Parts: sequence; C-alpha cells; structure tokens
Amino acid sequence: MERALQRADLKHPLRVVTDGQKAIEYLSGEDNYTDRTAFPFPGLVILDLKMPGVTGFKVIEWMRKNTPTKLTPIIVLSSSSLPADINRAYELGANAYMVKPADHHALERLLQTIGEFWLATEGPIRGWRHTAQTATLA
Repeated sequence: MERALQRADLKHPLRVVTDGQKAIEYLSGEDNYTDRTAFPFPGLVILDLKMPGVTGFKVIEWMRKNTPTKLTPIIVLSSSSLPADINRAYELGANAYMVKPADHHALERLLQTIGEFWLATEGPIRGWRHTAQTATLA
C-alpha cells in the first residue's frame, strides 16, 4: 500500500500508522503523536477495515463522536466487497467506500483518483478541509 501511494505521486504529505489504536492516537494527538508539526492533523483519512486491534469500524465510530475529527473525510479502502461491510461503514459515517483492486497498477490509479478528487484545493465540498495533509491508516 505504501509503495502504491508513493507511485501514485500524491502531492500531499502522507502519514501512515499500522493499526486502529495508533490511528486514534494519531488523530487525537496523544502518546507519540503530540507534536502537530511532525504529525499534522489530516485533511483526509484513508482507512482499512481489517486492522490489528481496533478495527476500521471502531476508528470511524470514534472519529464521528469526537469534535476535532467529526467532519474529517474518511475513505474506506478495503479488500472487502461484502454489502454488510459497505453498509456498516456508511452507517458509521464514512464518506466513500472503495474496494482495493488486486492489481497494483489499478491500485495506483485509484489512489491518483482519490488524490485528484479528495485533495483538490477546495475539496469536493467547499470548506471541509482543515489542511492539505493526508493520513493513511493501514
């Protein structure tokens, strides 16, 4: 995933965490993530559902219940195409749900499209973006 993001040549800084608990710590600015210069607040979160420990569903739920992250756009990028997973992600507050393509070239193109649409100067909804930062939660 990180390699595909690098090859997609997104023009925005990228921060990666490896599990759901670290995602919550990063978003809340806790533990190792208190320095917002080194760990800026994201303007977009790309989230997997199947993470160790705290699942992506729990991260979405946490984000939507907390004022600083309530309006931060969330794109779920998951290998699951199950309607139950898709519906649950949207019910919890995800802004978009995309199934990860198996082909790495297709994944790169998908990430480029995400960058072009969600990280545009004004974003898809005027005024929602906090910064041009991106946090990808794998």
